[in-house]
Amino acid sequence: MTVGFCNAAGTDLDSLFYTDNSNAGAVGFLEPAGQDLGNRYTTASTLGYAVGLVNSAGTDLGYLRGSAVPPGVNSYWANIGQLYVNNNYRIDNLTQDDNQNYIDTDHFRRVSAYINAGIIGRGTGDLTYQLCAAAISGAKALTVSFALWDNDMAKHEGRIWIGL
Repeated sequence: MTVGFCNAAGTDLDSLFYTDNSNAGAVGFLEPAGQDLGNRYTTASTLGYAVGLVNSAGTDLGYLRGSAVPPGVNSYWANIGQLYVNNNYRIDNLTQDDNQNYIDTDHFRRVSAYINAGIIGRGTGDLTYQLCAAAISGAKALTVSFALWDNDMAKHEGRIWIGL
């Protein structure tokens, strides 16, 4: 794609800068469709050299915007695997008081599972993410909910169910 602005060597600026349309702030140069170049190119980095377009403050665009792809999440996954489910157990607790018998019965089932989670990232720089999981057990199922937040605070979430 071309933006119609070129440096002194004749290279279109879309070939020099990374376009992420981040609306980072106007610099005073509008491309033919009306978008300001400051809002078109990434602020995740700067080129570090002049390209020949200087804003009203006297700073060249090459020192304000860059070509590095900002870090982010392309895809993610979280899978749950069931390792072990045993039979129902019960324990009868018998107590006696004044010739009366009381029976308290505990029922339980041991379950173990694992979560295999990961992301495929993009860009340069550090990608920070957080994975949170919560397991909720019911009488016949185990539900695991997960959420992943990335650098942009985008939330990716899902739910996995295991029948017991």
